[in-house]
Amino acid sequence: MDGGKDRNTAELEAAGARVYEGLNKMQKEELDTYLAKELGPGSEWYDDIKSRISDITRRRSEYGESLDVHDVTSEVLSYCRLVIPMEVRVGLFRRILGAVLNKEN
Repeated sequence: MDGGKDRNTAELEAAGARVYEGLNKMQKEELDTYLAKELGPGSEWYDDIKSRISDITRRRSEYGESLDVHDVTSEVLSYCRLVIPMEVRVGLFRRILGAVLNKEN
């Protein structure tokens, strides 16, 4: 990735964090519930991540690498974000947009 794309991504993430912080507790709980339903146990995403963690743990064990939870988590985290289904991303965006628009009215 080029530096411009990294900067744009960082700016978008910061903007998203500011919007999220502006939501009230009930709105945040609704988003949590949505994500738990879409990405929780029983979802393809959950099964994929579970398998990925097993693969990483097995590989690290075979090669004598650290099995520290922080190391494993940092290795799998970017993959977790990358494979979130587009329909879940869109659904989350629409819910956040709806909350922001309702707050302005």
